[in-house]
Amino acid sequence: MSKSSVKNAASFWKPALLMLAFMLALGCAKAGPKIEGAWDNAKVPETVEFKTDGTGMFTYPNKQNPPLTFSWKHTVKNSYVLEVNFNGTSKTLTATVSDKGMEIESTMGKELYQRHINR
Repeated sequence: MSKSSVKNAASFWKPALLMLAFMLALGCAKAGPKIEGAWDNAKVPETVEFKTDGTGMFTYPNKQNPPLTFSWKHTVKNSYVLEVNFNGTSKTLTATVSDKGMEIESTMGKELYQRHINR
């Protein structure tokens, strides 16, 4: 193999390997599950919707309970803080999202949610 062919091979492989490393890094940096969208409570008829503007709403199909509005923000990986307006006072809840669903925790306990499926 001549020096020029080795040099040409090196000039080809070096950028190719850099591109491969870059693509691999992007693939490994996959974002976790997103919170935006609607979620259904696993136990009771309740839906919670997270909007992309950082607001949201708990709604109930029986209309006996008024909707509860809230604001939300991302805290750490897959975790969020919700500030719920409840009867004129602010209540803080925490939400954790995983591939299996979402868990919202308050002083009253934990509730499990699944992605809303349009029926």
